[in-house]
Amino acid sequence: MAYAAVVSLKHSIQRLLNSCDQIPILPPYPEIIQLAYNEVESLDLLLSRVGARNSEWLKAVKAEIREAAFRLEDVIESAHVSLSQSQTLSADEMGCLAMEVKKQIDLFTKSMEKIKEQLRCRLWEPEDYEEAIEKVIPSRTDHFVATKSNKIFGLDSDLIRLKGLLTSGSSRCQVVSIWGMAGIGKTTLAKKVYGDPDVFSHFGCRAFVSIGPKYRRREIWLRILAQINCAISDVLYEINDEELCQFVRSAFKGKLYLIVFDDVWRRDDREELTRILPDNANGSRILLTTRIEGAAVFPRTYACHKMRFLTEKDSWDLLCEKVFGEKHSCPPHLEEVGKKIANKCEGLPLAIIAIAKHLSEAEKMPEYWSKVAEKEISNIIGADAEMSKALYLSYNKLSQRLKHLCIKEAVKDKVFHILDSYANQGVESQRRFCILNNVLFGIKDAYKLMTSRSNTRSLLCTGAHHQYPVPLCLDFRLLRVLDALTIRFYGFPIELVKLIQLRYLSFTYNGELPASISKLQNLHYLIVHQYLSIRSSRAHHSNLPMEIWDMQELRHLQVMGSDLPDPTTQDACLPNLLSLLGISARSCTKEVLRRIPNLNKLGTRIELPLDVAEPLFFSDHLVHLADHRYLKSFKCSIVNPSPTLQVLGRSRPIPILPWSLRKLTLSGLGFPWEYMRYIANLPFLEVLKLRCYAFQGPEWKSIDEAFWSLTFLLVEDTDLEYWRVDSTRFPCLQRLFIHHCYKLKEMPGGIKGIRTLEMVEIVDGSPSLVASAKQILEEQQSFRNNRLQVCVKYSSEDDQKTKS
Repeated sequence: MAYAAVVSLKHSIQRLLNSCDQIPILPPYPEIIQLAYNEVESLDLLLSRVGARNSEWLKAVKAEIREAAFRLEDVIESAHVSLSQSQTLSADEMGCLAMEVKKQIDLFTKSMEKIKEQLRCRLWEPEDYEEAIEKVIPSRTDHFVATKSNKIFGLDSDLIRLKGLLTSGSSRCQVVSIWGMAGIGKTTLAKKVYGDPDVFSHFGCRAFVSIGPKYRRREIWLRILAQINCAISDVLYEINDEELCQFVRSAFKGKLYLIVFDDVWRRDDREELTRILPDNANGSRILLTTRIEGAAVFPRTYACHKMRFLTEKDSWDLLCEKVFGEKHSCPPHLEEVGKKIANKCEGLPLAIIAIAKHLSEAEKMPEYWSKVAEKEISNIIGADAEMSKALYLSYNKLSQRLKHLCIKEAVKDKVFHILDSYANQGVESQRRFCILNNVLFGIKDAYKLMTSRSNTRSLLCTGAHHQYPVPLCLDFRLLRVLDALTIRFYGFPIELVKLIQLRYLSFTYNGELPASISKLQNLHYLIVHQYLSIRSSRAHHSNLPMEIWDMQELRHLQVMGSDLPDPTTQDACLPNLLSLLGISARSCTKEVLRRIPNLNKLGTRIELPLDVAEPLFFSDHLVHLADHRYLKSFKCSIVNPSPTLQVLGRSRPIPILPWSLRKLTLSGLGFPWEYMRYIANLPFLEVLKLRCYAFQGPEWKSIDEAFWSLTFLLVEDTDLEYWRVDSTRFPCLQRLFIHHCYKLKEMPGGIKGIRTLEMVEIVDGSPSLVASAKQILEEQQSFRNNRLQVCVKYSSEDDQKTKS
């Protein structure tokens, strides 16, 4: 958090320096602020070199840096806000403000100079356990020995598949990857395969070595050489890396080998490890485990085995063995609550083992187990050393900025839910408020408590939606994040435009935004939802102010049902805008799209008058869409479609869509099914969602068009009766969702031939449709394809029927 605080402070100073031309700052204070920026930048560099070191001394130093950075940031941002409203400040007041900034900068600089000197003195000292490593001379006791292993749960089919991949197939040296999240059992499976008698007898030369996040090339190869009975002499420690690699290649030349690289973290490491080993054209194999997809899926990969979570039965069996031992069973009075605890671990073996350790050390009484079942599993297993070690490695490899983002996401739901009652414990130290009950804004004591924290940076209103006015507290001058989608505004809260530090703003409001919204020059995210109301027979249109083009920092703009006006000046542009959602389709003019050059996500709405009688020509609104070659995601929906209305003029096809699209969502457009051929032409399309009569007609023949990259397909609310498909038309499909297609008679027969299919979900399907889906499941299981799951749901029932 120290690094995040320093980066945040650096950005605040940079913004103040950038605004010197717009707001008056008395000389020589711009120079003083520049000196502060230089000081913070050097501190930033030093902290990045410290990296993940985390001794007790460093923890204390980082905490001191964090608090000092926050204090100075509060002063600088307060000054920025005051100076931006300088028409209300006298010259004396501005002078006092500048002196206070200088005073705080001087204090910060002096304290940081001392800390930096301390860091420099200790930076190159060996760390407790990472750098104080003796010169490695591997011995035979260092080997991974295939002993009688513990019983495994839920991995039998995985073991059979991996044995087949390793002992049969191509004679070329192939790489097989085991990929999955931390704690899911990758290493356990790799050890089980490595020690299997069939694998042991097949390969004459074997080695098992753990890589880890800190890749030490020489140590790895020396350990491998020791395991294959290669004599290790002192000469190997004296030769350079290139010569050592040549020695390794010669050691494996002509041998039938199996090398297991456990816990590979980077693609570059994987490339180097596999490149050095020779291809003897005799069926040698390299098996690696990784939690990083980029290291698992690679052009040279022969097969990638993705780990699955344990089933409920396997989870319960594992918990029982770890708590009661292999020779004892769970007492009947603990079975029901025990299964509940196992299910809360969500199929993650490491979590089950951690909770089992906790249960085995505690009293085995129903009352205690019931308390455990009611608690958050993360709170119980958080102190487990093995669990913490496994998860901390993933966190520790993130960049400092990503660590900061992870912490921010975590605290949204766990740490800062502190205003659920009148209690104010911990409020004094918080810079974020998350309001669980919006009614608290109307309670005098709670309102007063919140306004007392002038340095608040985030206000998240996560309570239930309110249709009546709530007195939202907007007195936080330094606020950066305001999430108020659950609060309905009847008039635009003009106080918002005074919060010039805002980066994220979301609220619910049906009116038009004022031109003064452009005062929020630091805003990155602007989200305005509408509340439901009775519409007139005419389509409702609202316009965004022309000044929206002045908000250069915008990354995400979502204003439901509004028109984005054509810019009136030559230099108007939104270069940082990546996502534009909720605007009317008529806003997608050639000029508008040209002024948003980096847009990759676009969502449009078409709102029809209730008495419309003419068909809508969809392509008239989006004729220029094909020119936007960087668009990755596109959504278009009719707000108030009617199944009986011909929404689309059938004489005109779908407009040409950008070939770069990865995701497409259509709703209410009423296309004939034969127009699917235009969508099938998109070479990179991975996700297709067809909602609310996006296509109409009784029959869809997927015979001529092929969706080569499609992995996700949703068909929802349509009058489709017959769907005919050849399995070769969807070669990559993994997830198929059929929702509220009441007339669809049965699943297309070609679906059962799609080898990549993992999930079929049917909601409110006819009995014949459900029966055909279950028949496909049974056929897949007869071919030993246990990956496919068929899930059947009914809106009228709370229960869910699942087959897997």
